[in-house]
Amino acid sequence: MNRKIYLLLALFAGINLFTQTLVKAQQAIQPCNTYDAMESYFKTHPEARQRYEAQQEAFNLELEKAFNYQASQRSAAAFVYTVPVVFHILHTGGPENINDQLCINALAQVNKDYARTGNDVGTIAQPFQNRYINSDIVFQLARKDPNGNCTSGIVHRYDTRTDWSQSNTGNYNGITWNPTKYLNIIIVKNIIPQGSVVGGGIIVGYTYKPGTWPSGASQDAIVYNYGFLSGLDARSLSHEIGHWFNLSHTFGNTNNPGVTCGDDGLYDTPPTKGNFSSCPSSLSGNACAVSGNTVWTAGQQNVENIMDYSSCPKNFTSDQTTAMRTALASAISSRQNLWQTANLIATDVANTSPCAPIAEYFSINSSYTVCAGGSLSFKDYSYNGPVTSYNWSGDQGAFASAPNNSVTIVTFPTIGVCNLSLTVGNAQGSSTKVRQVQVMDPTPGILTPHTEGFESIGLPLGWTLINKNLGSVTWEQTWDAAYEGGASYYINGSTAAGSQEDVLVTPIIDVQANADKSFNLATAYAQKTSSHNDILKIEGSKDCGGTWQNI
Repeated sequence: MNRKIYLLLALFAGINLFTQTLVKAQQAIQPCNTYDAMESYFKTHPEARQRYEAQQEAFNLELEKAFNYQASQRSAAAFVYTVPVVFHILHTGGPENINDQLCINALAQVNKDYARTGNDVGTIAQPFQNRYINSDIVFQLARKDPNGNCTSGIVHRYDTRTDWSQSNTGNYNGITWNPTKYLNIIIVKNIIPQGSVVGGGIIVGYTYKPGTWPSGASQDAIVYNYGFLSGLDARSLSHEIGHWFNLSHTFGNTNNPGVTCGDDGLYDTPPTKGNFSSCPSSLSGNACAVSGNTVWTAGQQNVENIMDYSSCPKNFTSDQTTAMRTALASAISSRQNLWQTANLIATDVANTSPCAPIAEYFSINSSYTVCAGGSLSFKDYSYNGPVTSYNWSGDQGAFASAPNNSVTIVTFPTIGVCNLSLTVGNAQGSSTKVRQVQVMDPTPGILTPHTEGFESIGLPLGWTLINKNLGSVTWEQTWDAAYEGGASYYINGSTAAGSQEDVLVTPIIDVQANADKSFNLATAYAQKTSSHNDILKIEGSKDCGGTWQNI
């Protein structure tokens, strides 16, 4: 039988665009990248380094007062600090869109670490077992968001920033909640280190110590790899929270253990070179002999300290606990506001009631364009509360194969824009998410051999322009260059922001009517600098733009 193939062609220009895939089995683990992140920021913002160092001096004075007070009040009951927590899970529909229970379990492990209630407390080497005390710091999921709405404290956000670029400090914008009221933990698929697209192994997490950023800055948060939340792996989250409370690594202010002797400045954590993914004896070669200390033996190290890089983290020390509690009592980065009664009421941490779900869904094949009469598959990604009911509906005659299921196939019979809705609910309430689906006419717009020189004003008939990132720079017509005639279409990449994507879409082309089945494109390009990695792609679709393949 005679068969027509309909082809859509799109031209993409990506400015400084790159993709990154990390495979765990083939890469080393970098437990923490806090100091590299801080140093990278300080190199380009020397005023931030000055602010940080000044606030560290102030913190050290506060810590000295805390130690002096402790010496005279040993029997006094400790005040319990409660910290409201929110997890922001960034995902694109893959396994990084983890189940809420994984976050809940990880936070439970963190609370065990800070309360000294882990099952392995009795196995900690002395004298550090006795130096490990209940910190009286408790972490609870927030139950109200910044607008006073009910929240589970776990937000699922469909966001390509789940491939997290550590060098892009603007990534936090629009994600974190006010850090003077919440401890923000951003869960991502992988963390791309600054200075290189590939390198440094799989980074488990990082944060910025208090004073790095101005109080209330969106960057005052923890970024954490989703693959390290299960079981005792969550102790890496306890480690990052330790940094958020101003603790240093036991081997000093570096991300490179095992090199030189370092110290965290606290009396009961011995100087050490630190340990990487190992659990040697506390009298191993990485210990640093320092005499005159009455807590630990000369040449001894606290291998099992949570702020080391060893493979057996189990404890904090008493002085580390004092330092963390001092950070919480300090005005530096407004940590002292977190546990105030007014904030605990505002974040509603004591509430355990479920919330109404927040509706969210996405196309399984990431497409919202379909030929008239065609179908697309959709999957529910709702969050914030248990979903007990689903209802899919659409205008323009659209109908769902399973309107009351979490996954459905929707058929779109009518050309135009269809408003597709998903309503989810439970006993606490319901919400609705509406997305628009472009239903295309599958009739070819170009039937015979065709030439386009862009000589007419504006886009040619049947062509469309898609400015995906809504940037100020996109495809535009120019008379400054041409292959034939006087005009062409171009993007001024020299002024475009990084990672932009802009598309030109042709009318549907009947390839069968093209005698030699060819498509020719005249291009010209000049790279502004070596860091401008522009990409021109030609892709084709046989289903009105529902799916695309590289040509």
